[in-house]
Order: sequence, then structure tokens, then C-alpha cells
Amino acid sequence: MATKLSVYRGALLIIKQRPIDALTDTDKSRYILDAVYDRAKALALEQGYWNFATRTVSIDSSVDVEPTFGFSYVFDKPDDWVSSAALAANEIFYPPLGVGEFVDEGIYIHANCDPLYLSYVSDGTSYGGDLSLWSASFERYFEHELAERIAPHLTTMGRDEFNELAKDKKRALYTALAKDAKNQAAQALPPGRLVRSRMGGNRAAFQKVT
Repeated sequence: MATKLSVYRGALLIIKQRPIDALTDTDKSRYILDAVYDRAKALALEQGYWNFATRTVSIDSSVDVEPTFGFSYVFDKPDDWVSSAALAANEIFYPPLGVGEFVDEGIYIHANCDPLYLSYVSDGTSYGGDLSLWSASFERYFEHELAERIAPHLTTMGRDEFNELAKDKKRALYTALAKDAKNQAAQALPPGRLVRSRMGGNRAAFQKVT
């Protein structure tokens, strides 16, 4: 199970530095890790649609913001939003909204359905922000992300060594993505244009019957 201390220690070991004993240590390495941690975590969560960080919600349209781009509704992104995994007009996410059916703009999403069903990567404390939920492979990748950021400040690593560290990080990311994907259900292809035209182009025809 990952903790902030465990990933700090892991990152330091990767660059052959003495691991800290506690998050209250006064070592230079701890201060540098503190300085890069939040940005490194934000970037790491953006790299994939991690199962442990994925959250699904239903969002009602905003009554305070006027929609643009010809769409009927505008939605506020959740405060813990990192990246969108899927959007749909129904709770089973079939068919998902595709190109031209929504616009992602800053802190808003524009669409023609209300409510909007959104599956997204969250940095909330019960999702991506909870290190105890991290997979072992993601933890290892994140340690490499930290190691690459702190190495210039704590080592005399040469260019070749630094390039090798970057390659190790990339390999760790690919491994984490591959292992995470194994736990995801196979995605059905959305209905084609012919099927939609026969349904009158109406997404309501695909709504889950309740």
C-alpha cells in the first residue's frame, strides 16, 4: 500500500540517495520532494484513465452560465476533475458522446443532453488522491516521476544517466498503463451512422429502460 513516505523513499532509492525516515525529516531531499510532489502527482494522474482514480457522476446543467457553440446546455466540471474518460446522455454510457456532440472548454462542458453523465479521473481524497488505492505499478511509475524531477538537485548525474532514468520512467508508465487496462471491461463500439439514422438520430432510443 502506497504512502507519501513510501513513494518519497522509493524515489530516493532510484537515484541512489539515502531514503528519509519520516516526512518530518529536515534533509534537503525531503524539502525538494515536497516542492515537486503536487505537480508530479497531477501529471501522473493525467497519464491514463486509472481505475483507482475513476469516478462516475451525473451532472445537471448550470443555471448561471449561458451555453455557447450552439449547444443547449453547459455543465460545470467537478472540483476534483483531472481528465474526462467518457461522456454520455445515459447512465450506461452507451453510446458515448462523440466528436461534435460536446465541447470541453476550460471549467465547462457544453452538450445537448441534460443531465450529463461523466466518467472522469479524479484527484479527490476517495479516488486518485488516496494513495492507499494506488496499484503497485502506478506507485512504481510515480516514484520514477519524482526521481526524475529531484535528480538534478540531489545528484551529479550525467546526461547519459539522466536519459536512462527518463527511459526507466517511460517503461514504468507503460507497464502501469498495461496492467491497469487489464482490469477494464471491453468497450463496445458505438452504433454507426446507419443505425443512428434508422433510430431517427435520437439518443433517447438508447436510454436504459427503467
